[in-house]
Amino acid sequence: MVRVFVSGTYRDLVEYREAILKHLDRMSDYHKISMEIMGTSDRNAVDKSISDLKNCQVYLGIIGHRYGTILPDYDGKSITELEYETAYNLHRMDPQKIRILIYLADEKILLPVKLREDDSKFQKVSDFRLLLQTRHTPQLFDSVLDLVSKVSTDLPKVFTDASLRPSMEYTVFGVSELGRVYEEIDSTTQERINKVENFLLFTAETFGSLFNLVQNYASHPFFKAVREKLSSVIPGLSLNPEHGVLKRANVRHVILRTETLLPILLELTPQLLQKVGVNAGSTAAGDLINQTLRPKKYVPASPQVFIALWDFWDRTGGWGEMCLVEDVPSSWKIKITNSFLTLENDLEKTHKLCHFWCGYIEGFLSQSLPLLADLIAELEPSQANKVALPAYWEVSEVKHLNESTSTEDFFTVSFKKRRFSVSLEEVIAAKSMMDHSFFDLAVGHCVGALLHSKQDFGDDGRWIQKISAMDVDIRIRNILLREQTADSVAASQAIRGILRPLTLDKVSILFHQTNYIIQQLVQGDERCEDKKPGGVAANALAAF
Repeated sequence: MVRVFVSGTYRDLVEYREAILKHLDRMSDYHKISMEIMGTSDRNAVDKSISDLKNCQVYLGIIGHRYGTILPDYDGKSITELEYETAYNLHRMDPQKIRILIYLADEKILLPVKLREDDSKFQKVSDFRLLLQTRHTPQLFDSVLDLVSKVSTDLPKVFTDASLRPSMEYTVFGVSELGRVYEEIDSTTQERINKVENFLLFTAETFGSLFNLVQNYASHPFFKAVREKLSSVIPGLSLNPEHGVLKRANVRHVILRTETLLPILLELTPQLLQKVGVNAGSTAAGDLINQTLRPKKYVPASPQVFIALWDFWDRTGGWGEMCLVEDVPSSWKIKITNSFLTLENDLEKTHKLCHFWCGYIEGFLSQSLPLLADLIAELEPSQANKVALPAYWEVSEVKHLNESTSTEDFFTVSFKKRRFSVSLEEVIAAKSMMDHSFFDLAVGHCVGALLHSKQDFGDDGRWIQKISAMDVDIRIRNILLREQTADSVAASQAIRGILRPLTLDKVSILFHQTNYIIQQLVQGDERCEDKKPGGVAANALAAF
């Protein structure tokens, strides 16, 4: 079980902290450690908190716009900053001992007047937030839901790290191994069967002879034991016989006949149909990658394998059967048969409903490709070379082809290289090299990421400003600023010379600074465009 230390000021972030703590409670793989308001003025409680932190594998910092309580004899630092410094020092000594996740409250989250601090504390929290942005690549949050969503995405990436939990290496699988992967994904079915069998043995041993059954079965020890035992065997799926409410994991589900659903969808405009599809596809992609591929340690080797897995994952919903008909570097052609949106004898309306499929495919791929890039980043270099997916591309268009028939629908997916895609690849490669102690290569990839970003950035003045603000040796900054091309060989050699002897600490500083700049560029670029669903591949590195 991974021990997660939740840190941050309390009074300004009460609902945010409570939401995260409840979220961790629902995740059985995590044990949370947190010092709440009852101990914020007690020195013994602070010392106990620091002691507990030293036994945790993850530091989760939720930092708002208050500096917080300062106790005597702690060098004028707040409890929150003391906790962070403890985690940071542990991480510097041994990066595998504790991982650091930082989340900063967006400026849009306003601090109530009664919670505002004096000027000295305002300066301290400003300096602290700047320090965090310099050392790490924090994520901004602007609501409770936004924070929970980002934490729930980042934590599994830390949790599956081999240093925190014994696990096998990722396996890149091809077409010939699809059957085995399907069986592995569905292995939970057999696990549940085994649990039911164990339950029957339990009842036989516990209640060898049943007698004196009373009318009030609810109070009988047998049925009490049955309910208690089954609650841990069957997932939270229940159908209320009186009201007909179907729930799973406390989320209400609705089953509709196609004859009911299709007339509703036909009332929507093509644009709204596509928007509904985008939202549905985005959610499905997160489920497939984060709930299946990542926990099972599988990475698909090719577009054909990925689409086959996607079809296997979605088919249980009865939506249709999907396969990849053709793939070239910049486009795919996908065929869907037995679609739930098919209207017999009305091809025109069927084609209209295919706007939903266009949105669904767009949403799914826009969300899943960056997540796949995150998985690829965790592969050994020899394994990563086996993967031929456009993970660093983005979807530019999904189009329904008029050649479709009443039984088959064809769609083309066009891709384009996203801005800063080369820099993203370089950053992810740098992280992989650093993890495997290839420090020379890690430096080269960091330099390559920065110099390629200059080409994509276009505005030399702003690029120079960002490089000049890097918290690294001034000689490194000068080398980067002098380099006029993306050819990083000479610059890398010079920077290696400055950093020698190459150590994890030295290379980590260069990496974190590089990653921070690339993330800023990518996220700034996205804010200038109409955002499409899906994350940024570099966001995966916010955990490091």
